Amino acid sequence: MTATVAQQRRAAGSGGSLCAYCPDPATFPPPPCWIVQAPQRARLELAAAVLRRHGILATPAPGRDPERTRRRLEDELGRRFPDGARSYLFWTAPDAEQCFDDLGDLVEDLPLYHPAHLAAAVAAVLEQAGLSASQLPDGRTTVAHRHTRPPT
Repeated sequence: MTATVAQQRRAAGSGGSLCAYCPDPATFPPPPCWIVQAPQRARLELAAAVLRRHGILATPAPGRDPERTRRRLEDELGRRFPDGARSYLFWTAPDAEQCFDDLGDLVEDLPLYHPAHLAAAVAAVLEQAGLSASQLPDGRTTVAHRHTRPPT
């Protein structure tokens, strides 16, 4: 991102954007102008909203233990929706605090946790939201990659 775009983003405020697009999961995917200008946090939030629109619980989660959070979510979803697929995507709130800078861009890779049956859907929605990500071999973790800035 150039200094000019960063300055314009700051001047527009955290919710402002130079692109006329207003994030809405009903009109997904966003246009290229929004993807170029939107901070990665906004892109992640849009991807999560799209997944929620399809009945997948997508949210930050408290705590630092992904396995404990997986079990808790699967148990809760199983109780609430006994015949459901127990579909979720989460990232830990402490990881999010550490991984995003003040402008909302990733400065560290952010692990996203989900059941293996959602791996392809998670990859697709992140790609459409303009986030670079890769799947770990376990098939239950996708890593959203930090913002790569051109050399100065």
